[in-house]
Amino acid sequence: MAFASCKEALAEATMLSHPKHGAHISLTTDASDQAVGGVFEQYVNGIWQPLAFFSKRLRPPEMRYSTFDRELLALYLAITHFRFFLEGRSFTAYTDHKPWWASFQNCLIHGQHGSNVILPSYHRTQQIYAMFPGNPT
Repeated sequence: MAFASCKEALAEATMLSHPKHGAHISLTTDASDQAVGGVFEQYVNGIWQPLAFFSKRLRPPEMRYSTFDRELLALYLAITHFRFFLEGRSFTAYTDHKPWWASFQNCLIHGQHGSNVILPSYHRTQQIYAMFPGNPT
């Protein structure tokens, strides 16, 4: 009985959902010393539902990247992996890496009464291109 309930709880925790048109989507990534991973999720009826998972073992040269670069690599690889779901849609990327938050703080502008307002998409894109120059296509 305990094994069956454990098996059911494990299956429920990782049950994948079908994409819902118009749902808010997000990509959550993380990196360790040896691997990167991410989860592609949608927000429906007040809960996050996983749509797919991604993981990749890092090659030896990638293992020597700084933590900041490994976190950036995790996001890049996850976006590349899920590009067919993400192209043409706005999505939110989540990471637990605090220096990232500080680096992208410029994407926020301080509004009246101390509230933060996110820059319009075009301006954020230009800000990111300025931080990471190169061919955007």
